[in-house]
Amino acid sequence: MAKGRIRVNSTKGNKWKKGESGSSNPKANKHRLAARGKFDSHLVTVNRTAESSLTSEALVAHALEHDDTPPLSSAIEDKSIDDREDGSQTATSAHTSSAYSSIEAAHPLFGKVKTLWNSSLESHREICAVLAAVSEVIRTKEGKNTEVEYFATLMTALESAADDEKSAASIAFLLSLVLPKVPVDVLQARCGAICKILMDTILAHNTSESCGLLRALVVCLSTVLGAQPEGAWSESYLQRVFQLLLNFTVHAKPKLRKVAQGGVVSVLKEGTLGEGNFHPVAPLVAKHCKHVLESNGEETSRLHILGMLKECISHFPTEHVKSLCEAILKLMTLGNAMVRTTSLQVFHGLFSSLTEPQGLTAELGGRLISALYEYQPSLVDAQLLQAWLTVMQSAHTKLCSLQRDLGLAHLPLFITACIKCLESDKRQVTKMAATVVKTLLKECIAPYLQTLRPEDEDAVNMKYVQKSFKAVESSLKYGYQSSWDLVLGMLGTFYEVAGKQCHKIMAKSLLSLCELRGTADFPHSSELDEAFGAAVTAMGPRIVLTAVPMQLDTNSATNHEFPRGWILPVLKEHVKNTELGYFVQDLLPLAAKMRAKSQQYQSQPVIAKVYDILQTQIWSLLPGFCTNPTDLATSFPSIAPILGKALTNDTSLAVNICQSLCLLVSGCKSTEDKALVGRFSKNYLPILFNLYSEPSAEAQHKGPILDCIQAYLSVTEQKLIESLFEKILLKLEQQDLPMNAKYLVLDLAQVFVPFLPVDPLTKLFTFIISLVDNVDATLQKKAYSVLKRLLSCEGPVAVSFVMDHMEQLSTLLLGSLSTSSTASKKPRLKCLLQIVGRSDFSNVEFFTSITPEVILCTKEVNEKARALAYDLLVAMGNAAQHCYKKNPEDSMTAYIMVVLAGLAGSPRMASATLQALARLLYEFHDLLGVEIVKTLLTSACTLLSSRTREVVKSTLGLVKVVIGVLPALHLEPHLDDLVSSVLSWGEDSKNHFRLKARVILERLVRKFGYERVAGVVPEKHKKLIVHIEKMNERQKRKKRAKHEQGEGSESTRVSKPSYEDLMMDSSDDEKDVLPKKQAKKTIVKDSAWIKEGTMDDPLDFMSEGAIRRVVANRPRLAKPDSKKAQPFAINPEGKLVITEDDDAMTSGEPNKLPEPQDESVGGSSPNKDEVRKKKRGQLEVEDDDEEEDKAGTRGTGIHRKKPTKHDYNFDYGSEYRAKKAKGDMKRPGKPDPFAYVPLIKQKLDKRKQAKLSGQFSGLMNKARKGSTQGLKQHKQRK
Repeated sequence: MAKGRIRVNSTKGNKWKKGESGSSNPKANKHRLAARGKFDSHLVTVNRTAESSLTSEALVAHALEHDDTPPLSSAIEDKSIDDREDGSQTATSAHTSSAYSSIEAAHPLFGKVKTLWNSSLESHREICAVLAAVSEVIRTKEGKNTEVEYFATLMTALESAADDEKSAASIAFLLSLVLPKVPVDVLQARCGAICKILMDTILAHNTSESCGLLRALVVCLSTVLGAQPEGAWSESYLQRVFQLLLNFTVHAKPKLRKVAQGGVVSVLKEGTLGEGNFHPVAPLVAKHCKHVLESNGEETSRLHILGMLKECISHFPTEHVKSLCEAILKLMTLGNAMVRTTSLQVFHGLFSSLTEPQGLTAELGGRLISALYEYQPSLVDAQLLQAWLTVMQSAHTKLCSLQRDLGLAHLPLFITACIKCLESDKRQVTKMAATVVKTLLKECIAPYLQTLRPEDEDAVNMKYVQKSFKAVESSLKYGYQSSWDLVLGMLGTFYEVAGKQCHKIMAKSLLSLCELRGTADFPHSSELDEAFGAAVTAMGPRIVLTAVPMQLDTNSATNHEFPRGWILPVLKEHVKNTELGYFVQDLLPLAAKMRAKSQQYQSQPVIAKVYDILQTQIWSLLPGFCTNPTDLATSFPSIAPILGKALTNDTSLAVNICQSLCLLVSGCKSTEDKALVGRFSKNYLPILFNLYSEPSAEAQHKGPILDCIQAYLSVTEQKLIESLFEKILLKLEQQDLPMNAKYLVLDLAQVFVPFLPVDPLTKLFTFIISLVDNVDATLQKKAYSVLKRLLSCEGPVAVSFVMDHMEQLSTLLLGSLSTSSTASKKPRLKCLLQIVGRSDFSNVEFFTSITPEVILCTKEVNEKARALAYDLLVAMGNAAQHCYKKNPEDSMTAYIMVVLAGLAGSPRMASATLQALARLLYEFHDLLGVEIVKTLLTSACTLLSSRTREVVKSTLGLVKVVIGVLPALHLEPHLDDLVSSVLSWGEDSKNHFRLKARVILERLVRKFGYERVAGVVPEKHKKLIVHIEKMNERQKRKKRAKHEQGEGSESTRVSKPSYEDLMMDSSDDEKDVLPKKQAKKTIVKDSAWIKEGTMDDPLDFMSEGAIRRVVANRPRLAKPDSKKAQPFAINPEGKLVITEDDDAMTSGEPNKLPEPQDESVGGSSPNKDEVRKKKRGQLEVEDDDEEEDKAGTRGTGIHRKKPTKHDYNFDYGSEYRAKKAKGDMKRPGKPDPFAYVPLIKQKLDKRKQAKLSGQFSGLMNKARKGSTQGLKQHKQRK
């Protein structure tokens, strides 16, 4: 027993009889009565310690005394807000309902008050009571519930209840909601009376401990003052009222102070502006703030004023802004860290303000920037230094917007200060400094350089830009090595902003970058490449490579290393919008030299390969130079013949050249440019045709060549197109043309389709008709591709041709159904989709005929073909109304009946029909009537008993969609049959569809509830539905726990889930509760792997076939074959050493094996069961010793003795057990005995986790039982 604790005599006092504690109710029931009295009565009756003066008599008296009060408030009769009798009251249900109806009938602006109806706080109940009384008064006088009526009534009530703090607080709160909606004219006309009532109430409760009343009154006062015109501020009483509001800006209570400061700021920003676009009260506010800042009062008052100045300092006149800034700068000299930080925030608000009016001038901004350098924090003070950098950034940006010349003059000094900040050892400071510099370059220097004319490059402001760059360039010194990645980012931004105008002073920095890039193990290569690339984009490759030559054309016969070879990949990524002539004049000759040297060193393959790679990299720059070139008219005629020869002589350059020509054609905006490029069509197109038609051409070259042909045809003359197409047709009609060549020519014909007139199109169409029924599957596929291209063309000629031949096209597609191959399904479906998707499609016969084919295509192996089939089914559903000429519901019913006919076909057809119905039901369930839904569900219930698994699987998918999209009202009548059919498994599919049936039951429970579904589940499946309910409850508890812990929020379900979600075999709850680790595993990341070569054929990354080695899945590594491993020792001469020593056979040494034993001698072959077990690695051994002997003679490897049963069942702690007593005993020389769990490795087995946890629980229970018994014995002995 602890000291000082008083022991209560248990014999005194009333005690319950044993076993009868709940036989009677207690006599003291004040808490029950209090709880019972709170129900629906707290809004009419509010317990108060003092009698409220807010009565109808008081309102009438006030109305009679004030003639200017609106008539509504003067006519209040015999209506009391609080009905009391002897200090207490009781509320009836009639009063409650009347009060609630009054609140419900109140103005919508009191919506916030309506939410307080059931609140238990006394202040909330008081607010509801006042609102109910005021609304009842207005209703009694047949008011219209306008804002003015509420305003007048509440003002009258506030004046009457000024002495009652609680009532006044409620009235003031309601008044603060009404005043912002009252017309400005009313507030201006009644300003004097309103301010008098508000001030009197404030002065009466100025010393109140609760700030609720004062806060609401300050809000009302701010609203009234903000609505006053400019001329009203000359009145002295209004200035006194505003001075009262200013006094609250330094109040000790934070909520009241915050409201007052917000009111002052709103008056300055939103009030009526006066002379100089500044509010008339702005000087008064500025003087008040300066007085507080310069006074010798508390430091907290200064901080409060500084906090308000952050929002409003820019709205003062210039002279007051100057005086306030001087006062703030004096405060910063005091050394208080909090004051300095808040002062910097004030300056930031001054410089970053964008609203008018602005009291900051360019001259004052320049002086402030100069003054702020004296308050630059040290590099150690990271937080304050970041604030200072932010303020200076906004100051320079503001100064440049006010006066650009003055802002640029201040810029070099600040950038130099930012560069010095890079010496800090705090990463956040260096990052902030680099970010500030990049922001200033984009917001200050870039706008100036964009408006700079070439003749103004020697202007005074350019000197400031150059000084700024010199400051940034100086950071490439080794003193800033730790921040070189940030320095490179700043240089890249400077190149991007000023590289075009200031490239002359940037050459030295480019050389420095090259030297750094050549440094061994340079850690910031990627950042340097980005910076160098920005210079290439801004300056152009001519200027950059003149300043930093690539040094590739060396004449050294021994030196074949190129330290600046890294420039070529950077050029490839960043060259655009530049001179094409530079590539012609400088880079093409360099590529020719590399080609010549590659041929020169054919005897040295490594060196030859290096020069060949350099040549390829130079040619890879051509697409960048052809992207919007600036000198197309002068340079393209000179390079066009060169490109034609390169295409003819070196097919490895075809990809780069074709991509370049495509970019040139797409970049032609004017008619002159298109004519210039198209002038060479007669030269390029035959070359490209020959390249594409060559069967030996690389497959990866085909696509770019075909794209180039199509691009060039868009700028080719019509006569040349027709003549070239005639040659292609003649080529196709040749009887001796090989099939491979015919495939390629058909591809060329397909490209011509959008550019052909009617006659060539007719010839092509006639030829294609003959290929649709061809036995060659590839020809069929090519023919359908041509038809698809024809149907999808949007040109006027092609559209007119399709309309004229639509009947023939329909007949062709219907007639070729039986002869179409599997390979041609995808282009054929595209053709059908183009026809059905036309707005004028209305062929019912065609619509009905293609339906079976489309349904069967949903079972295609090709995934894209299946997706097209589903898209076509949906398109047919959209076109059904045009075909059947009925309303949408009847048209969709007719379409569904056509699809339902497929259920009578083969199992494959029935399965495909069910899948099609599921998709159509998902897309068009709003258009399906009750009868068609009944038909679908009846058919589904019947097919669930099918003996074909394929049909059952598709039916279950249909059921999932039915449950997901149909409303419960349509599904309710069929619930019994649906559940019984889903659970009627056949013996052959009992386990196959168990998971799908469970998912369906889970969704039914979610839709109809557990009780409804459990009532129709057969008795033998009751355990399943009970288990589902338990799992649902468990998931709900987990979600609720996570939500309470803040780990996640309740997810809102989408009204219509996706089709893929409905067809999944897992419920939404299971997806939501996946463990985080498991969820991470399911995320599919875009990755690529390179399949390495063998020792005989290593992978060459620069070869044309290297791209085929890039695979999406990780290639499997060849596992070493243990059987082929060399088991024998090898002597120095490389010969095998085989020993016949018995010791060597059983020693287990490496590279030594025992002699093979003949299992057929003296033994028998194992039976089938043993062989089956051995294959699974489960062959049991009867004798442990025999197993040990076999392991010892098995050659190399580590063999441990298998633990026996005795090892697991060892009786730990037996040495402490007493011989006669029950417990353990201490033994001399040993630790004290404790109950513990032995640390055995096998105890970590997860499969035995439940068993072992039970053993541990039993151990703990026994320990508790023993300790309880010992405690009782100890008490008895006392």
